[in-house]
Order: sequence, then C-alpha cells, then structure tokens
Amino acid sequence: MKERIYSIPIICLLIYIVLTYLPVIYTYLPILGQLKIVLLSGILLLVSYLLNHTRYTNATALKNPIVFSWSWILGIMCLGLLTSRDRGETLNMIILNLKFFIVFLVMVKIIDSRERLNIVLKALVTCGIGMALSTIYNYVTGNPEYLLAGYRALAIDSGIFGDPNDLALFLNATLAFTLYFLMKSEKKIFPLLGVLATITAVMLTFSRGGFLGLCVTGIGFCLFFARKQKKYLVLLVVVALVFWSVAPQSYKDRLATITDVQADPNTGLTGTRLDAWRIVTSQASNDWLLGVGAGNSPYIAGNAMSDWHSLHNSFLQVFVEMGIVALLAYISLFIIPFKQYKASLRQPEKAVNTADILLFKTILISLMSYGVTALFLPQAYSAILYTLTGIAVVEPELIREKVAVPL
Repeated sequence: MKERIYSIPIICLLIYIVLTYLPVIYTYLPILGQLKIVLLSGILLLVSYLLNHTRYTNATALKNPIVFSWSWILGIMCLGLLTSRDRGETLNMIILNLKFFIVFLVMVKIIDSRERLNIVLKALVTCGIGMALSTIYNYVTGNPEYLLAGYRALAIDSGIFGDPNDLALFLNATLAFTLYFLMKSEKKIFPLLGVLATITAVMLTFSRGGFLGLCVTGIGFCLFFARKQKKYLVLLVVVALVFWSVAPQSYKDRLATITDVQADPNTGLTGTRLDAWRIVTSQASNDWLLGVGAGNSPYIAGNAMSDWHSLHNSFLQVFVEMGIVALLAYISLFIIPFKQYKASLRQPEKAVNTADILLFKTILISLMSYGVTALFLPQAYSAILYTLTGIAVVEPELIREKVAVPL
C-alpha cells in the first residue's frame, strides 16, 4: 500500500516552513505569534516522527556528510563556551542552532519520496513569492514603516527578514526553485510571474549582496540549462535587459559602489565592509582554533573599531566565532552537494532521470546564490541554510534508493 503524502510530520514541517519563511502572516494573524505556533509545530514534528519513525525510508540520510559537517559545527560551537567572551550569548546561539538542527534531522528522514519533496519545495517557493509580493506592495504604497532609509523596501519591519539584506538572501535562495518549477511546469504563467516578482523584490531591497546573488543565479542558470536549451538563454537575456533598463538610477548608483573602493591615504580605511573584514579577522587570529564564541564577533568589532556592528560576512563570522575547523566544516556544506551531484551523474541513466538532474542542479544554484549573498551578511546560522542543506541531503538519498549504492 502506497504511503500517503501528508503524514502528521510532513504537515508539521509544512507549518514550520510557512510560518518561518512567510512571517508577513503574523501581520494579519498576530495570535499565531502569541501561540508560538512555530515552536509548537517543531515539537509536534519531533514527537510525531519519533512515534512513527519506522515508516520512513531514508535509511542512510543521517550518514550524509552534510549531517556530519553540521554536527562538527555544533560540537565546536559548544566547545566555544570555554573561550567565549559572552557565554550567555553563545549559549543562546547553541540553543537556537540545536532547534534548527533537530528540524533538519527530522526533515531529511521524513521527506522520503519525490511527492513529499515536491510539496516542501512548493511551500518554500510560495513563501518566497509571498515575501516578494509583500515587498513590492510596501514599496509601491510608500509606507515609511517598510522603507529603510526612505527607499529600501521591506516585506516586514522586524524579525529574521526585518533587514533588506536578509530579505534579499531569502529571496535569492528561493528564486532558483521558482525557476525550477518554471522549467518543469506545463502551465508556466504562474511560476514566471513568481520569478519576475522575486527579481523585482530583490532589486527593491537595494541590497548589493542581493544583486550579486541574483547574478550568481543567472550565471548558474546559464551554465546548467541555457547552453543546451537556447530558449532559456533568450529568456535570461531578455529578463536581464528589461530589469536593468527599468531600474532606477539610484539602484545603479548603489551597485556602482561595489567596485568603487578607495583607501584613505592617511588611515588606510576604505569606509566599507572591507575594513571590518580585515581588522576583525586580524584581531580574531589569536583565537583561530575555537574562536571567541558564537554570537561574539560584535565584541571584537567593538574593541577593534569602536563600532559594535556585526561582521558582514558569514564565512568570516564562522572563523571569528568558532575558528578554522568550524570554518572548514561550514565551507564543506557548499562543496559536498557538488561532489554528490557529480557522483549522481555516474549512475545508470535508468536510475537517474532528467528530473533528478534538473532538481540537483537547482539545489546547487540555490546554494551558490546563498553563499555569495552571505559573503556580505552575518547570517552564518540562518534557518535558511539548514533548510537548503536538508534538501541537498534528501535529493541524493532519493537517488540512492533507486540505485541501491552510496553516492
């Protein structure tokens, strides 16, 4: 008898995803926040899985190297309590990441079929498009509450996407999957509108990191798909030209500052994030093994630069806060999926079909876009990365079940 798609754990996971990545819902239903529905869905997700864990077939998912990388990162994060400048803050980060990790572990076990993975991806894409539409609406209506500095649009004014750069990070992460449904679906109008809305919203955030993430998505899309399917190359060029032609001059001027970096001859400072990257990394090199404790990079910046801001680079954030070993494990989160993709290409054609490869390529593009955008943001421990790497674990696991050999 075929297992139904919507089991209780899957429903709980969908609730968790929607209410985490579409927080604009709380604007209209604040009672959901008061009830801590995300926490409750996470608890029910874990309990319902434990009670029915034998029903799920992803037998080797927890042996995936990505799981080991996250385990290393969390283990080192815990060891960081020994060297932490603020143990309370580090403990808070440990608790937060353990919550994400538990959901990640359950997720890679319960998404044990193409149908279930497809439902989860649709939920994630729906969240991305919903946040994009909210961003566009707030920009068009001109509500100052949702315009940072008077021109950078927001979908919400607080929470994990209360900053336009963080919002752009999420939109870039979901854009690749919206493109996936555009290529896969017979009725292309809705995913096409979703792609256009997402790109527009990223532009309206005026995020320079977000722009670079968009470029990576475009380049990845071209390398993986457009070279063999010329219609997608034409679509990519047309969309890029149209969006660039209608972009306001203020947006183009802001992007120009990405390469307009000049150091002051007296101080050697550029007045950009490069200063923080260089100075904070230099200061933190004395604690290169375990770092200064998760969540403590602002202390280093405060002491070194008299500026208590976050280090705007997720990879440097990991190095500063948890040391070199954690950084290597963090980087591996982006490298391992590429290796597993290469391994999947060596499998028999009858076992790995076009749909498998299409989705695997999409996952890689999403991770690349996330990684490049995160180079300009202190989002090393984002729930988004746990979700993306969870999907990256599930995809080779589903292929492995068909070929019955490890990737």
